[in-house]
Order: sequence, then C-alpha cells, then structure tokens
Amino acid sequence: MGDLLGGLGRGGLMVEDRLAQAMYLSLYKRHELGLHGWPKVALATVARWLSGHTGPRVKLH
Repeated sequence: MGDLLGGLGRGGLMVEDRLAQAMYLSLYKRHELGLHGWPKVALATVARWLSGHTGPRVKLH
C-alpha cells in the first residue's frame, strides 16, 4: 500500500494511514462476523464505540 500511495505529495502519508486503518478494521470486522455472527458483532461494535467516547483517554495505572 505504501508504494501505491507514496507519491501523493504532502498529504500522502495521512491518506495512506487512514486507508490502511480502514482496511484493517474492515478485515477485522469480517473475521468477527465469521466467528460470532452479525448480532453479536453489531452489539460489540456499538459497545466499543460508546466506551471509547466515555472512557478516559489515558490509562492511569
């Protein structure tokens, strides 16, 4: 992926990072769907999203 997007200029690295993150998340969700099915994955995704927005930004231990 880095070779394909490396020549985009000044913002190329940011685009590459976001694209790689989106691809990894998509692959991970497809893996979870195969293991657990869509209802459990949907609930886990919402729970993870909510805990990320309500929890502390830094672990304090």
